[in-house]
Amino acid sequence: MRRNSYLTKQAARGRTMPAPVGGWDTKSSLASMPEKNAVVLDNWFPERDKVVLRNGTTAHATFPEEFTSEFTSEFTRDPAPAVETLMEYVPSSGSAKLFAGCGSTIYDVSTAGEATDSAGVGFSSSYFVHTQFGNSAGHYLFAANGMDAMQVYNGSAWSAAAISGPTMANIAWVATHQNRLWFGEKESLAGYYLAAAAISGTANSFDLSGVAKLGGYLVGMGTWTRDGGAGLDDIAVFLTSEGECVIYQGSDPSSSTTWSLIGVFRIGRPLNRRCIIKAGSDLVIGTESGIIPLSQTLAVDRSQTALAALSDQINQAFSDAVRDAAGLTDYWHLLVYPRRNMLIVNVPRANADSVQFVFNTLTGAPARFTGIPANCWALLNDRAFYGGAGAVVKFDDGSNYLGQPIVGDAVQAFSYFSSPGAEKRFSRVQPVITAVSDPEPSIDIMTNFEITSPSPLRGPSTSTSSLWDVAYWDVDYWDSAAATIWGGWEAVNAHGRSAAIRMRVNSLGANPEWIATNWLITGGGPL
Repeated sequence: MRRNSYLTKQAARGRTMPAPVGGWDTKSSLASMPEKNAVVLDNWFPERDKVVLRNGTTAHATFPEEFTSEFTSEFTRDPAPAVETLMEYVPSSGSAKLFAGCGSTIYDVSTAGEATDSAGVGFSSSYFVHTQFGNSAGHYLFAANGMDAMQVYNGSAWSAAAISGPTMANIAWVATHQNRLWFGEKESLAGYYLAAAAISGTANSFDLSGVAKLGGYLVGMGTWTRDGGAGLDDIAVFLTSEGECVIYQGSDPSSSTTWSLIGVFRIGRPLNRRCIIKAGSDLVIGTESGIIPLSQTLAVDRSQTALAALSDQINQAFSDAVRDAAGLTDYWHLLVYPRRNMLIVNVPRANADSVQFVFNTLTGAPARFTGIPANCWALLNDRAFYGGAGAVVKFDDGSNYLGQPIVGDAVQAFSYFSSPGAEKRFSRVQPVITAVSDPEPSIDIMTNFEITSPSPLRGPSTSTSSLWDVAYWDVDYWDSAAATIWGGWEAVNAHGRSAAIRMRVNSLGANPEWIATNWLITGGGPL
């Protein structure tokens, strides 16, 4: 009997595929991408057992009216100045504060509402590198912009730092290491440090010109903790503009018995002066080669740095972003957000709002967030905030973007469903989603590695629960504060050897979480 050249008659079979918890993947080819990964993963965040639509944002602080009321013509309004810096200050007791560098001023944006001028000084730039430093007298926030005298906040007021030695208006970065304040001038390979626990006085020079062989200048420094905690094993990492890491061990740079060079390593050119962050005991550095955990990078050759990068799975997208952001490098920014196990990388774009490459700090799985026009990020009381054009916005708050829907778009990896040589018919698909109301997903099935245009969005989906003292008793539904499973079957009609699901949601309050996808497939023999 001759075999049917298209589909043999077989009973339909079911297949369950987990949601793309492996995250966004621009490294693998479409034919070899793991099923748990995604070709597109916008505004969905991969957790260990599901992917969740990111939470929303709410307005937090705005700036004085004169910033937004001046007109360049009868019809054109001056653009609001950019918030270029956010800085958290945490005292020994009392409430933490959040400061914003905007225009020519440092503002207090600790509470919601209109920001208040906290410095009273006109600065040449609102782009600051900052660090908090403490001693027995209290806690201090230092901020440097490379154009004005380095500033210090003592818990009640800002003032110029009382430090001599370097040209203080040229200080472009500031950091702490082993109970010392370190800082450096722009376009210089010399660092400066104060006496242990000091916040003022004469600074000592520490010149790396004879060590950094590639030249350039110091971008900044950080502390790498190799023993998992703060202590004598903390080592100083100096980073140059040419991508050299100069590493020293010890506590007192003036003493050869307590300070020694460990080595000089190449890791790729840093993105900017604010590209060094502490992540647990590790030091994470944003470079043109990717987002580099120092503990993983120093064990490989320079040519293999990209493979050790946290961003390796999206290396193509990252490389494209670095190339396209030329001239906007100041707005690259890294933030560890422990509340959601996120590492947020702000990615500037020419002629478009920024996006964020976001990594799960537990699994390493990446995603992309869109619709967040951020320049800089910071924490306040463990909550994330970002600064944009004339405003500070609270992230991860509510379930919409300043009242507008959040659009999630996901294209899961193509699958052969265990029979790569066989033609198949895909007749039904069932995304298993938990949500507080019907998420109304828009579903498309694509076959044979062809990424097609998506169907129109449904929704936006909203919560159907009601408010106390507003809704009618015994008529409206009360909010149970519990999500339920929405898993209706969608009829589809697609044929091919491989298939992928594209799912988009348009949510104002459904808070969907994608757990798995059920497929109904009729399999056939090879063509």
